[in-house]
Amino acid sequence: MNQKVKGAMAAAAGGILLLGGLGSYALWEDSENIGGGPISSGELSIDPVGTPTWEDVSDITPGPIADISNFLIVPGDVLEYHASYMIAASGDNLKATLTADQAGITGDPALLAHVSSELAVTGLADGGSAGVYTVTDADAGSAIDVVVTLTFDRDTPDQVAQNEAINLADFNLALQQVRP
Repeated sequence: MNQKVKGAMAAAAGGILLLGGLGSYALWEDSENIGGGPISSGELSIDPVGTPTWEDVSDITPGPIADISNFLIVPGDVLEYHASYMIAASGDNLKATLTADQAGITGDPALLAHVSSELAVTGLADGGSAGVYTVTDADAGSAIDVVVTLTFDRDTPDQVAQNEAINLADFNLALQQVRP
């Protein structure tokens, strides 16, 4: 093709592109407002109420524990954590589970392997079941009572887990939203 013809075609294409920027080759179109409005997000939280306590509920010397960090646990011991919490739960489709999260307990693996926990909760609209409790917006503003039981396996053999320590500082109640 001739250089002049190529140049003319390029100039024409460029002109078309420039004209396209100034206006549009729009076909018919329409839009309608969907009639929405502002929406807000809900919330999900638990907040402690009062001072939690620890109690030895073992069969030998039951009673309150003044300072859990000074308690020397032995096989067969059963300890209970007692606390009250206020539930904040709002959301049209809100559903969550409340569990005792033992994953935060750190320390010597031999002792960790022989300590188990179980959660019991009273005061929720859905009574729940041992270990896992359901929280919905029906629980908003509810005060719940929580008991977490820690048990040192009585069948721990020989001298396993002696003179070892675990740290309960990061032992948590976990309130986590779930979707069906």
